[in-house]
Amino acid sequence: EAVRSKCLKCLSLICAQVQAGSPASAAAPTAVLDLQEYFFKMTLDTIGEIAFGQDLGALSGKNRAFMEAFDYCQMYVSDLFFQPGPAWLWNYCTPAGWRFRAKTKVLQRYGASLVKEMIARELEEAAQDEKEENEDGDGEHEHGHKRKETILSYFLQKESHESLKHDPRTVKFLTDVIMNFQLAGRDTVAQAFSWAVHLLSLNPDVQEKAYQEAQAVLGS
Repeated sequence: EAVRSKCLKCLSLICAQVQAGSPASAAAPTAVLDLQEYFFKMTLDTIGEIAFGQDLGALSGKNRAFMEAFDYCQMYVSDLFFQPGPAWLWNYCTPAGWRFRAKTKVLQRYGASLVKEMIARELEEAAQDEKEENEDGDGEHEHGHKRKETILSYFLQKESHESLKHDPRTVKFLTDVIMNFQLAGRDTVAQAFSWAVHLLSLNPDVQEKAYQEAQAVLGS
């Protein structure tokens, strides 16, 4: 459901961008619309929904600081991957390395704030469930709030309430978990979308078959 809703939102934004005449307009017929940029935003928002049940606001542009930090850190690490052995060490002491550390802190702060928010919600709902169970002594009625199942909620259920309340290492661990999912999932999926669109554009016959199948399955 999260993937479908984000795909539809992404497509609607692309259509709106084209219809508005920016950047591809009659005045600039050769201008390029960067679809991959939209796919990056779409996959990041989708992972946000799956990982911790929240919209990161990448498609809507509400969280530019996080997006810019994420993009910079991805590019910085990718560039180091193609450089020889000790490059990562001396690069760490350059202005680019200083900026990388600053951007990393932006990601960590934002991730930690989301984790703390989810922990507070988990503890509040657990306390409410316990209160309702105590009030209903005969146990004939079912209580409990229907929680939105996410990757983070799964990890929260594995932690004790004491750990969630008092151990700062729990917040650090959970922040690293969700950041790993974001780093692993954004570029791979977005590039798969980009290549799919590119290959469809090169093969009109396959594009037509895909269109006909979508019409048959989804309707107009």
